[in-house]
Amino acid sequence: MYKSIRQICHPKGSKIVILLLFFTFVYGVQAADGDKKNDSSAHINGFQFAFWNDSFDLENAVFDGKNLGLDDYLTTNFMASLSFDYRNQPWNFDSNLNVITNRQAMYRTDLLTHLLSSQKIVRAGIIKYSIGWIAQGNYGGKSIQNGYHSLRGHLSLEPVYPSFSASGPMLIFTFESRPYLNLPLSPAFFIQTVNGFIVNYHNMKSGITGQFKPFKETLESKLSTSAIVFYSHYIGLNRYLTPVFDSGIRYGGTLRYELKKLVSISIWTISNQYRNDQAYVGVMLSLGIFPNRSIQPVPIFP
Repeated sequence: MYKSIRQICHPKGSKIVILLLFFTFVYGVQAADGDKKNDSSAHINGFQFAFWNDSFDLENAVFDGKNLGLDDYLTTNFMASLSFDYRNQPWNFDSNLNVITNRQAMYRTDLLTHLLSSQKIVRAGIIKYSIGWIAQGNYGGKSIQNGYHSLRGHLSLEPVYPSFSASGPMLIFTFESRPYLNLPLSPAFFIQTVNGFIVNYHNMKSGITGQFKPFKETLESKLSTSAIVFYSHYIGLNRYLTPVFDSGIRYGGTLRYELKKLVSISIWTISNQYRNDQAYVGVMLSLGIFPNRSIQPVPIFP
């Protein structure tokens, strides 16, 4: 019933990652305690709800509600994020629901995650750390997908949930360097490790990212673009996630527009990080009250 420590910590290097993440998280909490001890209350800065979808023909998806692209397995994705300050330290609590459908193998599975995140600004850049829980199984993805299909008059999809389900702790560690050049598009280096134990979802990313703001920001709106090139490597995935995610070099770009800190829409394209050899387009819509100061929410999949 219970897995051995060796199984849970597969691969062997994960033991080192666990210790690194644990001490980084503790260090961040201690840093928060050391800042403005006279302010021990928590202050909510904002919240947002986000929905995103990808791998579709954009025109048909918007006007006909049809996904004409190759199935990239991530059917749809939802995220809710709460931002708050505690002892002058920014924190996020994020919940993600990722609905996965494998039409070729005729099965579906959902990933549900809850993460508490914070960050520490250091001389070299920003250290971000998250701790939480990941669960895989049936969490309503079929009802969401077929309910939407029913509203649009499309046929329901019949892939079924396997008997497999699992849940366990999750740790994420990210380091992002300061921009190297004081230019409109300034590159920065990042490295990230994601470990979902028991479920067996392990990923490492490393690459270069940069943001460009072509227009002057106002209180009403802001428009920005970003680009990214990175290498992604998956380790020890379970049998239902192995057909979905693929390791390799990825590159892409994002265009984001934000209006009055209440709504934002992002359109991105990225080379395939799933097992269908296809670059794809995605759209993300966020609604809420965006905080003036916070760390970025942690979507499990971009």
